[in-house]
Amino acid sequence: MSNLLRTCCALLIALASPAVSLRAQTVANLGFEERSLLDPTRPATWSVGAPAGYAAELDSVAAHGGRLSLRIRQTSAATRFAVANQVIPVSAARGKRVRLRGWIRTEGVTRGQAAFWMRVDGPGNRSLAFDNMAGRGASGTSPWTRYEIELPVDSAATGVIFGALDNGDGTAWFDDVEIALDGVPYDPATARAWEATPAQAAWVRRHAIPLRTDAPGGDDADLRALRPLVAGARIVALGEGTHGTREFFRAKHRLVQWMVEREGVTVFTIEANMPEARRVNEYVLTGRGDPRAALAGLYFWTWNTEEVLALMEWMRAYNASGRGRVEFWGFDMQFPGVAADSVRAFVARADPAFLPQADSASAIATSAFEAVRRGGRADSVQARVWRDAAARVLAHLAANRTTYLARFDTMQVDWAEQNARIVEQAARTMLAGPASRDSSMAENVAWIAAHHPTGTRMVLWAHNGHVSRAPGAMGAHLDHRFGSAYRVFGFAFGEGEYTAIGPRGLASYPAAAPEAGSVESVLRSTGMPRFVLDLRGAAEEENGAWLAAPHAFRSIGAGAMEHPFRDTPVARYFDALVYFDQTTPSRPLPRGPMR
Repeated sequence: MSNLLRTCCALLIALASPAVSLRAQTVANLGFEERSLLDPTRPATWSVGAPAGYAAELDSVAAHGGRLSLRIRQTSAATRFAVANQVIPVSAARGKRVRLRGWIRTEGVTRGQAAFWMRVDGPGNRSLAFDNMAGRGASGTSPWTRYEIELPVDSAATGVIFGALDNGDGTAWFDDVEIALDGVPYDPATARAWEATPAQAAWVRRHAIPLRTDAPGGDDADLRALRPLVAGARIVALGEGTHGTREFFRAKHRLVQWMVEREGVTVFTIEANMPEARRVNEYVLTGRGDPRAALAGLYFWTWNTEEVLALMEWMRAYNASGRGRVEFWGFDMQFPGVAADSVRAFVARADPAFLPQADSASAIATSAFEAVRRGGRADSVQARVWRDAAARVLAHLAANRTTYLARFDTMQVDWAEQNARIVEQAARTMLAGPASRDSSMAENVAWIAAHHPTGTRMVLWAHNGHVSRAPGAMGAHLDHRFGSAYRVFGFAFGEGEYTAIGPRGLASYPAAAPEAGSVESVLRSTGMPRFVLDLRGAAEEENGAWLAAPHAFRSIGAGAMEHPFRDTPVARYFDALVYFDQTTPSRPLPRGPMR
């Protein structure tokens, strides 16, 4: 294993999150009086990030008002900073000025500051307005002092996030935060006053398609009702509202099996690194190799589960049966180690004179990833050097393509270029963030489609936030490229447990019942344990149009969350929702490269 690959494996937690930010879509507990369901030492509702060198917890000794405050203290030398944040529903804030006021106290802050912050996001994850009180925050040893931030929210805004931050030494306390919109105190109860009418709830019941079970195999007669949802689709995308729900994974296995056996799907592709997935595909097609090792070699604990292994084993059995053929692909690009090694191997055979430049580019990538391993992020200069070096390798391979084709078959040359592209994509994502990752994944899905015969049908597995048609998401890029041939199933649930990384590490965490006014609260009102809601045409129907407007909808990625609801127009982002009222956690396999 190369040094670069070892470093890549160590970065799983930092880079494996979906495009959807791990943040709460609610405004509550501004006085820090309620304790978290996931970790009683932390405040409820707030998403708290305390990297190595910081501790963030509730304090019952020093409070400005009430019983508790949030205390953040530096415990050792740190290269990052600690934050606590919430999100204001953007539908309530568009076109207004948002004012944040709150109290801060400090002790022994000799470097950096304690401050409040606010950011207004726009399409494509662009920042439209931002203030972190740089140079205006609290430092030294200071008594409780009131601070204020105010920002305009553009009519095109897609999100408003606010919170507290501490990038200094010493200790800081935060308490009694207030939010106002155009000077009027924000009332979360009023913002969430919407509830479905009886007619709207009845519309959901009429368009719900019951599912017999989530268990793969057996009678699939109930799935025949889904045929209109996938008819004519070249790519059917299956999302997930968490990365760790057993029912989601089993249901997706069942849907994949049905689409392969009944609907002519021959390509399966998942949110996992592209070249590493070739090892899984070799097992699926030929039976060669250790399936558990191949699955663990995808790096992601999210897929290193009993449920995904069962899907792999079914795919192998199907291919061995002679009834047909299904391939296993990945389309992600976060870890460039295997891709870089593959490029080097090709260059050593096809273009040895270029080998020093290829090795130099790999060394630059290794250096940037080492920076991430040490401090959680790569310096922007490092990332640009990496991107430029990777781009030069890709350009060289493309320019010499004709020469290579004289000695190697087309697929070997195409894979060499694609692996070089993955290294470059990883650099771009390191530099530009989640939006670049989603556009790169869409490029890779399109590459897979282009390398199969016209009309080949594919099923795609990823998080809701990636497959959806939300601006900037992978699904939006695929929708633009494939149009009506791209179909999307989102996945949602009522309550239960899920596997995630949280206060207890990789473990099972609880999810509370849906909040009032959320999409899930209406789905739950049907009383059905599991169903598929057909969203096609909802926007044009009087009692279905609410599904095309922004309403609270749960989204949990790799990290455990207590209040993971964010305003989402589900009927615009998805063609259907697969709903389970009660869920259980996915079952991680005993061993893997990252735990």
